[in-house]
Amino acid sequence: MNRIRASQMIILTVLLMLFCGTGSAAVPVTEGDGAEAQQLARYEALTIAKQAVRLMEAQKFAEAYTMLKQQYSQHDDDNNLNFLLGQCATALGKPAEAIDYYKKILVVTPDLPRVRLELGRAFAAAGQYAAARVEFQSVLATKPPAVVAEHVKAFLEQMDSQKKLQIRASLGYLYDSNVNAGPDDIIYYNGWTIDNRKRSDHAITTGLFLDYFDQVGPKQAWQTGFSYYRTGYVNMTTQSWDETNLLIGPVFKQGKETISIPAVARFSEIGGQRDSFSWGIAPQLQYELAKDRILTVSTGVMHRRYYSTAERTGNAYSVNVAERWLFGNAGFLELGVGHTRETAEADQFASSYNTVRLTHYRQLPKGYAFVLQPSFTWYGYQGTDPYSEMILQQPAGRRDRQSSLLINFIKTVGDWNYILGCTLTANHSNMDIYRYDRTQLQFQVFRNY
Repeated sequence: MNRIRASQMIILTVLLMLFCGTGSAAVPVTEGDGAEAQQLARYEALTIAKQAVRLMEAQKFAEAYTMLKQQYSQHDDDNNLNFLLGQCATALGKPAEAIDYYKKILVVTPDLPRVRLELGRAFAAAGQYAAARVEFQSVLATKPPAVVAEHVKAFLEQMDSQKKLQIRASLGYLYDSNVNAGPDDIIYYNGWTIDNRKRSDHAITTGLFLDYFDQVGPKQAWQTGFSYYRTGYVNMTTQSWDETNLLIGPVFKQGKETISIPAVARFSEIGGQRDSFSWGIAPQLQYELAKDRILTVSTGVMHRRYYSTAERTGNAYSVNVAERWLFGNAGFLELGVGHTRETAEADQFASSYNTVRLTHYRQLPKGYAFVLQPSFTWYGYQGTDPYSEMILQQPAGRRDRQSSLLINFIKTVGDWNYILGCTLTANHSNMDIYRYDRTQLQFQVFRNY
């Protein structure tokens, strides 16, 4: 649920170890009265701690956690065990439990900067940023080494950036070589003339995007999203397009899993006239396969009502699966596949299609970034197309194969993002009237608030 980058957490943890000059079992055992029973108990606890450290170094936090918990009732006052259990609990997505372990140490020994840093980290993971800030500030007051202080301050700044409300606005220019998705030439068939030739135009694009993320518990949050986007063509105003989206629903995080179950709605207009209204749910699961691999499975069930062509009204069912490989902070590579089926009152509009998409995002020096995204989609329509007897001399359904390539160059300067992009589309069909190619060139400016 915490949106602070994992890489920042890892860097901070490593530096904390350097700051303390020790490994995972950084909290010293408190001196006792020398009684033999106490010494034996302390030795047993230390042996358990060493075994747990080896497991944690191998990233086996669940095994270390289980072993420590089995012995905890006999050594619940041992600082080492409380500290290691706190680290395991944080790694396993149990920040509330980690907070309790760290607090238990600090009640007895309050002047332990390492423990306060880990407590702050647990507070941040639980979304309790105010409490985390108190702990980090208390550590800065101890005048830690410069490298540690620098990263703690960076972490504090990143927490400050985690606003509940995120706002973005955009303004852009678009050149579209084929606004109406038409063929290159006039089509002649058995005395019929179809003039749907492609037409180019320029457009101004505008957008507003709002995202409200409210942490309501250590493992739960509530997300609300709103977006409005407009493409206003200069000459072909009947093709101008407006779309408004609304998303609202809960988000749950448990260990490596993040599940969201939003209700979604979409309203669109074409040429200033109502085109369609859709509503439904769009559940999504994200699972961390490894530190550098994330699996995303999303589904959607939507009802769509069309105003201009009522025969298209029906339902849409979709499922998408994608795996993302992370390259640290340098970028990622993602491969996704999807299937969608749409029903309609008239069979000619009922369809199903499959998509394969590859996305490569790469950070470049001096605030630049690059996005390359090829995709391929296969469409099949259920009913007989009204043009089929004219073009194919027999009843037939429409079959399309579409390929596209998106290329974006991005420059980030503070809260401003500048995007120069190109999208190339080629649509192949079993009927000439639906064959077309399209080039879209776009420049956009985004401002984050």
